[in-house]
Amino acid sequence: MNFTKMLLKEIPVILFSLLMVHAFHIPDCFAVMPKEEEILKSKSWFSARFKNELIQKPDKPCLVIHANHDPVIKNERSGKPLNISGVLYTNGLYCHAFSKITVKLPSAGDSFTAVAGIDSNEQTSGGRGSVVFSVIVNGKEKFNSGIMREGMPGKQVNVSLDGATEFILQIDPTPDGISCDQSDWADAKVVLKNGEKIFLSDLPFEEPDNAFFAGKQPFSFIYGGKHSDEFLQGWKYEYASHRINEAKASHKLVWKDISSGLSVRCEAVEYSDFPVVEWVLYFKNEGTNDSLLLENIRVLDCSISGGAKSLFLLHHNIGSLADGNDYKPLETPLKPGTKKRLSAGNGRSTGADWSYFNLEKRPDEGYIFAVGWPGQWFCDLECKEGNLVTINAGQEICRFKLKPGEEIRTPLIVVLFWEGDWLRGQNLWRRWSRTGDLQV
Repeated sequence: MNFTKMLLKEIPVILFSLLMVHAFHIPDCFAVMPKEEEILKSKSWFSARFKNELIQKPDKPCLVIHANHDPVIKNERSGKPLNISGVLYTNGLYCHAFSKITVKLPSAGDSFTAVAGIDSNEQTSGGRGSVVFSVIVNGKEKFNSGIMREGMPGKQVNVSLDGATEFILQIDPTPDGISCDQSDWADAKVVLKNGEKIFLSDLPFEEPDNAFFAGKQPFSFIYGGKHSDEFLQGWKYEYASHRINEAKASHKLVWKDISSGLSVRCEAVEYSDFPVVEWVLYFKNEGTNDSLLLENIRVLDCSISGGAKSLFLLHHNIGSLADGNDYKPLETPLKPGTKKRLSAGNGRSTGADWSYFNLEKRPDEGYIFAVGWPGQWFCDLECKEGNLVTINAGQEICRFKLKPGEEIRTPLIVVLFWEGDWLRGQNLWRRWSRTGDLQV
């Protein structure tokens, strides 16, 4: 290969290296700053996962989606205005029965108004779709539309909230099933007792529950043929922490099996100025005999529940294949039934995939994950029924016993929480890596 061909082949690697270096020299005035909500979310997750302490999130105005067939969409359907029998609306909620939404308000509510009806579009035209709209306040039904079909004029909704700070919007299917039950709460608006007006489409979405915040360590392993969930809480446990500096705190969590002498040490770092958590595991045989068989070490083992409204989208990159496509950006939708494996490949740290990826939970929230990339790392993502994404990451082909005194460490894992959009998340990561002593 002559010099010109070799240079052309290496250009993607060179450009990527320059990008990674020079991106960190952007003046601070142009850099994105962490939001208070992001840092609170990171802190809450760390407390739940590493300290088994649940931090009560402040109750805030939001839309809690308990059920909906596909995501609830604000102000549109497929890029077009909401359409009830030919009347167009640019504000409201597009839903699909069965749908149940709790509306949480910032203060006492006075009234709720909307126009309810089946959305008229290419799928519902001709009278298809039939639902019943209802509004429930303090456990009592305050509005019932009766059966509504496509082509029927929208029904005016005008409900007194009587000072309630939350109420329920519900759309029920009829006995003919849920086919084409595409429904609109058009111009949905609340007037508070203090006179303030709030369009429901201006309220953020919020889940009633999220598996990601479950009070369980975010890692797992198999020891002696048993999963760590079965025994780890019964091992001798020690915890210590100290502050590294004003922005960083170090936490050391140690579990020890008295009978075999195996100790598992988790060293985690929590940031107070960025929505970031990082950790690494150490396994050491402190006994006098070989340890039991240690396998399937998942340094990252967690689930993220999307609920009815989320469409998971994985932003990731090809690794360094030296074929002109190095670090090419890719997008993979994670729908129920989808599995995706990212890995080093061919024994090279980026021989298949890049070990940093951005999981967009919905257009305004997501997570960036990084797996320490020296060696044969992997990450498995699977979207299961109920829109639940499981994430397992670590080192491939871990199956061994430890000799007395022998110790191994795992790849480092980093999680960053972001809000806004996924590109903002990327820029937040870039800013943190400038200031956060990145070790991945």
